[in-house]
Amino acid sequence: MFTDGTVVLRNGIVYAAQLNYNVLGDEMQFINEKGDTLGIADPLTINFISLQDHKFYYEKDHYLQTISTEKDNPDVTLACSRQF
Repeated sequence: MFTDGTVVLRNGIVYAAQLNYNVLGDEMQFINEKGDTLGIADPLTINFISLQDHKFYYEKDHYLQTISTEKDNPDVTLACSRQF
């Protein structure tokens, strides 16, 4: 299901988009202006993606989804990877 999300690039540019994380393909998808469903072409350019109450990071050929952030130490984040 596609929902409103935000893509923050490493260069600081921020995009709002309709996003969906495809668990089976380990791919973040978006709907373009023509209504087509596309995958993010170069996820290495992304700093993080906010989708609902989670952040997604791309590292070492797969997406990591945040589970929690330590309140006392915001530099520590617990994340998981889902693979099939």
